[in-house]
Amino acid sequence: MKRDMNLVREILLFVEGCTQYGGPGVVEIAGREPADVEYHVKLLHQAGLLEVMGPGSIYGAGWTVLGLTWEGHEFIDAARSATTWRKALEMFQTAGVGAAKELLLPLLLSLGKQQLGITS
Repeated sequence: MKRDMNLVREILLFVEGCTQYGGPGVVEIAGREPADVEYHVKLLHQAGLLEVMGPGSIYGAGWTVLGLTWEGHEFIDAARSATTWRKALEMFQTAGVGAAKELLLPLLLSLGKQQLGITS
């Protein structure tokens, strides 16, 4: 299965928007296949952006999402603007480079600084 960075952003926004204490449990994204979402939840956990409990922990099969990690909050804060997000992904595509987290977050922060007029 291929990593979908737009789905990554959708999941992080979904989890951030959850008002339930202890997280949303199961993440459901409209128009997305549950297996794709579950795979990306696992990837986000491995990347240190989501706090989860492994398959079968509370809701049966699948990953139980408890919430964002500190780094997850930092990432979604940088990726919140749809315009900035699209611009960053377009830059990666134009350069022919994969949107690795280690490259994406600094780029998003840099684009955010540009929008704010911060030069250093």
